[in-house]
Amino acid sequence: MLKLTVVIASLLVLAPLANAEPTLPEDDANPGATRSQAVQAFVKDCHANLLAPAWDESGEERNVPECEALTLQQNCNPDTYGCYGGYQSCQLACQPTCTKCQGTCATTCDDCKSTCNGDKACTRKCAEGRADCRDRCLKGRRECQGPQCDAASVTCESNGLDRASRCDRAACTAYVECRDAQEDYETVEKVCAPKARTLDAFCMGVCEMEGYIPSSGSAATMLATPENGATLARHCTAAAQCPPDYAAIAPYLGSFCSGATTDASFATLAATVKRGGISKRTLSLVFNAYGAIHGYEFKKELWMNGFFYGEGSWLPASCRAKMKTVASAKVMPFYLTKLRDRVKTLWSAKP
Repeated sequence: MLKLTVVIASLLVLAPLANAEPTLPEDDANPGATRSQAVQAFVKDCHANLLAPAWDESGEERNVPECEALTLQQNCNPDTYGCYGGYQSCQLACQPTCTKCQGTCATTCDDCKSTCNGDKACTRKCAEGRADCRDRCLKGRRECQGPQCDAASVTCESNGLDRASRCDRAACTAYVECRDAQEDYETVEKVCAPKARTLDAFCMGVCEMEGYIPSSGSAATMLATPENGATLARHCTAAAQCPPDYAAIAPYLGSFCSGATTDASFATLAATVKRGGISKRTLSLVFNAYGAIHGYEFKKELWMNGFFYGEGSWLPASCRAKMKTVASAKVMPFYLTKLRDRVKTLWSAKP
């Protein structure tokens, strides 16, 4: 798995609130220079290299060019289809575009200043334009690293799931049941391996990591259909303290994690909640996935720790790939913050 050596980080103390609602930041301001600081720097030099704080793998903070600051950290969850490594590569590929954008902004700022002839007001106006341009570059980087890379990741998961669904499920089940009954690896190799002879290397990898072969249907389809909820609910055991109406919320939880919740699906969710098809406690799973993505420790609704961080076979594939993958709440993708707020508003309105 690709290891990421630089991650955005900010220290944040989270305190639990009632009704499973963790304390979360109200905005997603970029770390590093404020707009005012940027303008002051650009008054002096349109090519000023603004920095943002970041951590390396040793846990030491250092400053890096803001276009090179990422919102990821190493993901220790199984990368069944190799999509997380691709996701990181996608995010890294967004950096050069941001850097090139900043260079264009600086050149335009220089051209603007060349007409000022020492006029301070004119120079400041050019610097403000440079700051506006900088904001657009950073916004483009966030959109690239967020929605665009997320879409590619969903496609990867869908392709992997489609391929996995054609593996021999019976062979996988027989192998896993045999494996779990053994006490040492040598016995597993001798007694259980023959039961998996119909599984190629890819299918065997899925079987080993997931413990089962997924049913047919693409990831995108599974996120949008009740079958996904019913399938996942069967994996959600009493030990995980799964709510009884989990099957109804699972598709919306999956689309939240993938960032694929549309206005239409949100309207359907709102209607389902309004008619009592989903409880308030269960609905809170969706917006609390936001906290689980950056590894929030739930202190009031303790069952959520097991739900989000347990074995995970009951979580949609998009959520399993996202748990604890973002450095902190302060650097969560903005589109997830907005989606979280929409669900929280729906949750707050429910009696």
